[in-house]
Amino acid sequence: MEDQERRRRGEEAFERRVDRRVTALNNSYDIYFSEADNTGSGNRAKKGLPPTHYDRLSFFRRITCETNARNHDIDRGFAKALGHFWVLEVTFKLELAIMNSNSDPRVGENLRNDYMYERSTSLLDSTIQLPDMLFVCDGCGMGRECRHPPMPWPNIYIHRVTAHGDVSAFKDKACLNPQASVWQPGAGPDGLAHRVLKAIELGVGTTIGRLNLLVSSGELQCACGNLEERSWAGLVRIHLLCYCSWYTTQQKTAPAPSDVPLRPERAAG
Repeated sequence: MEDQERRRRGEEAFERRVDRRVTALNNSYDIYFSEADNTGSGNRAKKGLPPTHYDRLSFFRRITCETNARNHDIDRGFAKALGHFWVLEVTFKLELAIMNSNSDPRVGENLRNDYMYERSTSLLDSTIQLPDMLFVCDGCGMGRECRHPPMPWPNIYIHRVTAHGDVSAFKDKACLNPQASVWQPGAGPDGLAHRVLKAIELGVGTTIGRLNLLVSSGELQCACGNLEERSWAGLVRIHLLCYCSWYTTQQKTAPAPSDVPLRPERAAG
């Protein structure tokens, strides 16, 4: 009985040490990002995106338990956590880009090799900004007819962090399978994104950033005039819904989506 009581007290003391250390690491992380916010967006960009609250605490607890909760070097544990959180962000982005490039396996292979062997994200950073790189959140059940638009990077990751922070951003413990999917209506060379670009005579290499500017400025808009979300993702969703509505009312006699009227007032120039 005495041994059991001693073991119980030891376990309780260990859990208290773990909780204190996890709290200290979490507080340091909050300060780290609050300082990034106060010193400008450029500094924030260098520090990357924060993980979900679940992923953050899970890693803090893991490294604390690995040191038997007796390592008081908070700085070392914090630096290790920052590296891990950067890997989570890049992995989420990499797997989404590869997922959206399944029609051409060579693209996915090049993306993975560039990151794994060259330790570079330059190819990934440019690929993820292509106009058909639009995704939906698995946790929200966002589908073809959902009122919410698909999301580009980094919006999809930020959404997971802010709307689903109580769970991991990944489906598996290895953190290789993001809780997000490709928005299929817009994906690939025959998808809606490329059809819209063809209709307005813009190249498929036009970045989402530039397209966002064209839409937000009113230079590119759907002829229906209903643009709830003034972004490229919002435009392609509205365009799809216009087409779907037309398709329904005309008993399957509608034109292809690229033929639905768009108003590229100055986009082509």
